[in-house]
Amino acid sequence: MKVEYLFLADAGMAQRESGLFTVLNGGINLVRCPKFPGGLHSVFLLGRISFDPDESAEKHWVDAEIVSPGGQILEPAFRGLELSPGQSELGADKRPELTLALTFQSIVFPNAGTFAFRILKSGTTEELGRTTIEVLPLEV
Repeated sequence: MKVEYLFLADAGMAQRESGLFTVLNGGINLVRCPKFPGGLHSVFLLGRISFDPDESAEKHWVDAEIVSPGGQILEPAFRGLELSPGQSELGADKRPELTLALTFQSIVFPNAGTFAFRILKSGTTEELGRTTIEVLPLEV
């Protein structure tokens, strides 16, 4: 199992059957807060996960979380997301892929810094992929 890419957006939607997605304002990597703690009403995390062909018949579980610069895990977090890739439509020897689409709501950033949105194998510390966002004070 491998995270091919992850990115943040204002909004998005993924089609379950095809894995195609629609994104509004994708590529968010900076947010400015007028004071701390500061926050975001919501942010959309989109990614693509691929699997070795021999992993395609198995179920896999992942966690998605936000981590502060000091290593604190912020709420909300997603735990035990089940992924069932099945065989690739391109053939049994090709890597099947799944699109991951998650909405994080009511995020509170305790301070400025670089925060990571990361995907892990469920119940472990094995990180599969991450993307980051810079949280800075609002300049006046």
